[in-house]
Amino acid sequence: MAKIATTAEGVPELHKKHDVNCVAFQTLVFSLAFTEVALWGVVWSGWLWLALLLVLVAAHLMHGLLIGFHEASHGLLRKSRRLNEFDGVILGVFSFLPFSLYRVVHQMHHMHLATERDTELWPLVITKAPRWARRLAALL
Repeated sequence: MAKIATTAEGVPELHKKHDVNCVAFQTLVFSLAFTEVALWGVVWSGWLWLALLLVLVAAHLMHGLLIGFHEASHGLLRKSRRLNEFDGVILGVFSFLPFSLYRVVHQMHHMHLATERDTELWPLVITKAPRWARRLAALL
């Protein structure tokens, strides 16, 4: 269960750096690789019903990698800066996105949070456009 800071004194505790076990990261990466190989095999065999289930598993694992990429961009994935940077670069390779580029763009998001200059929440932050148009653009 997630911790929630209910007092000002509780906030610093939530901002302590945490460490991801190296085995957990490797398990996630190998699980995704195994799932993708299995997905290729079941599509090749024509078992599309099983492919649908494997796509859901792969999507779940890929979301885990995205969370790791985000944590690495903040320097929170590992206690060691060198390992944090290494994992961030590896995750960037999987995402076809340079880690250094993501870090800069994501920090810009934090600098301009919920303003028109917030690139990660575009088009939802363009207040001049009608809400239905922003939602439609976000879906596309």
